[in-house]
Amino acid sequence: MPGIEFETAIDTLEIISAKMEDKQMYDQREKAQRDYEWALSGAREEGREEGREEGREEGRKSAVIDSVRMLEDLLGEQQTEGAALMTMSLDALASKVAKLRQCLRDRRT
Repeated sequence: MPGIEFETAIDTLEIISAKMEDKQMYDQREKAQRDYEWALSGAREEGREEGREEGREEGRKSAVIDSVRMLEDLLGEQQTEGAALMTMSLDALASKVAKLRQCLRDRRT
């Protein structure tokens, strides 16, 4: 009869072990899901910040382009094409504004 008791004990231990393995797998899946959602949330926020920065950059560039156009108009110069201005870097546009301002100052004297 000791065999039946041992078999019952072994069966019980196998059931407990299986439940523990199931719990571990469940916990691992839950952790993986949380990690995925956290990474996705971080990537979204990074994308939003990049978009904001691009928008600010475009706004600054647009303001400088407006300055170029206004100065060219004041100087009576032919307007630089918008496509050409858009391809210029912000530094190049700022340099163009500085040169146009200098031309305007020189004209006044």
